[in-house]
Amino acid sequence: VNSNQLWSNKYTMKSIPNDVYGDSNREVAEDLVGFINNWKDHRQQVYEARAEKAAKLRGSTKKAKKRSKNCEYDDDDFLSDEDDDGLRSVYLLTGETGSGKTSMVHAAAKHCHCALIEINTAAERGGKALKKEIEECTQSLSNVAL
Repeated sequence: VNSNQLWSNKYTMKSIPNDVYGDSNREVAEDLVGFINNWKDHRQQVYEARAEKAAKLRGSTKKAKKRSKNCEYDDDDFLSDEDDDGLRSVYLLTGETGSGKTSMVHAAAKHCHCALIEINTAAERGGKALKKEIEECTQSLSNVAL
């Protein structure tokens, strides 16, 4: 154990459900993990359906060949309602300052083998600003610890 660690880092939640205290907190943590896993499963299904659709478009009639070779999905597809059926779902954690919301999200992401990207929304708000922040984070390998 490193004695130079901050107290908050030393005793933070690292594992779900082992490090979650309280029955209600444990239920929320398990629900969050379930939410993430369901989202990942659904996301995979959407990717597979899109790949199938793109393959059908590439293999269809001569009319399809006349289309632009760039008939892949554009960057706004992840924001559309078509085929996604809930991929824009949100899980809202609420609680007092210091109650472990961020620690729970970090532990849940680790448990579900997800990369976690934190975005500060204090400067600019709105869809375009959020999309720009996500693009910057995901295009820079130094910002995403995989």
